[in-house]
Amino acid sequence: MQTIEETQKEDFVPRFYQSQMKDVCIAKNTIVYLPTGAGKTHIALMAIRELGRRGHLEKPLSQGGKRTFFIVNTVALAKQQAEMIGRNVVFKTSVYTSDRDVDTWKQDRWLEEFAKYQIIVCTCQILLDVLKHGYLAMSHINLLVFDECHHGVGDHPMHGIMEQYLRARKEDRPRVIGLSGMLLYKELKMKEQVAQELERLENTFDSTIATVGSYDAYTEVCRFSTDPKEGLLSFHVVQSSDVMRNLQGQINDFINKVALFDLPKLLNQNKSLMRDMPKPKKMITKYFKELIYQFEDLGLFGGAIALLGLIVQFELDKRESDHTMLRLLYRSCITCK
Repeated sequence: MQTIEETQKEDFVPRFYQSQMKDVCIAKNTIVYLPTGAGKTHIALMAIRELGRRGHLEKPLSQGGKRTFFIVNTVALAKQQAEMIGRNVVFKTSVYTSDRDVDTWKQDRWLEEFAKYQIIVCTCQILLDVLKHGYLAMSHINLLVFDECHHGVGDHPMHGIMEQYLRARKEDRPRVIGLSGMLLYKELKMKEQVAQELERLENTFDSTIATVGSYDAYTEVCRFSTDPKEGLLSFHVVQSSDVMRNLQGQINDFINKVALFDLPKLLNQNKSLMRDMPKPKKMITKYFKELIYQFEDLGLFGGAIALLGLIVQFELDKRESDHTMLRLLYRSCITCK
């Protein structure tokens, strides 16, 4: 008779490079650098399983037990990853985001949760708050997985979590796995800065960046990765018209309204949201300025298609938001009212 774990293993057959990368992650702190679609999350999942089999997750914290944390940037990602992990491990998994009002929880409530669940999927600010309040020690964690770890720069909560990690004694520190499809979070002006930024990322996560080590493995990765086909199309630049100028004026008027929207003070009441969705007004302004460019460059038809894509983006952002005023802002962006 098969065990649950054996059944689950058969549901996912790892690719050769995934098994190799998993072994690297088990051996040392690692930032897994692979393109989108290459299965980085499944590498982390295999590491969760293997480290979980060492027995620490089954014990209560009071008896030397440990917990695994899978850390993400957004509420939507937390729910998505928790569902995937829950289907593929025998350990109990739970998801924690700010829409569960966890900011008000005290230590006794958190200890109840840690007693019931062994795999914790959460937005990064939540774990940082738990550590800062002393509700959980680094010695109680066996593995930290950082999804999209390239965000962990500056005052980002991922960076804060790693500061807590580095303050712990070496023997109390958990294994760290970072997942990233892009190692540089910002645009660099000089190529000489690339090595510095990569070293900074490694230092932040006390890890070594790793990817596949052979051309054959790279070829296999490319088979499964997102591989868009690119082409060049020639077109005539559209001449400006009264309709175009009117549209641009309306968009600029709305950009000015966004600038006056009193969002920062409201977001200060919710640190988790502010960390998970940094500078939303700045991003909205950028989107609308890009839309103006698309109307100018592509004309009414091309601009209308770009506008449709932007409406979809705002709707997704609205659904991910857990703050009423931010949802209202995105709704206003959709209607431009």
